[in-house]
Amino acid sequence: MRVIFVTGPAFSGKSIFIGQNYPEAKLLSMETFVTNIYGAESNDQMKLIGEYAHLYCREGLQNMIRMANENDIIIFEHIMLKKETRKFFLEAVREVTSVPVEIVVMCPSEKDLEKMFRNMPQLLSLYRYEEAKMEKPDLSEGFGSVSFVRPLIAEME
Repeated sequence: MRVIFVTGPAFSGKSIFIGQNYPEAKLLSMETFVTNIYGAESNDQMKLIGEYAHLYCREGLQNMIRMANENDIIIFEHIMLKKETRKFFLEAVREVTSVPVEIVVMCPSEKDLEKMFRNMPQLLSLYRYEEAKMEKPDLSEGFGSVSFVRPLIAEME
């Protein structure tokens, strides 16, 4: 079994990379849990849903690993900007398996960003904001490997 965290700022190409490189993988995306936020009726409810989303996602990740076969690839897609967040999920994996956890960080080129966001400056602003906040992962966090990947990104319409 392989466990791979795919991370990077919003719109950095995580989903595209996963689809191109791991089409048969079992995928858990934080986005699945965060979409519930859109149904919130207040800011307080939105905050509470966000807090629980991490817990539900953690449990989902552990359950996927428990049910996996030795040949399965489990992908966890999440922006994971902070070391603290990565630690939270890495510890969850460690509670159920000792397999090395790989992390892949999406790093689109400036040219790709310009092409992708040419008609959507608000999305580029979000990307830049998250990119500036991201603490880059390294092996000292306990990962088996850390890769920085320039995804193949098509222009967004």
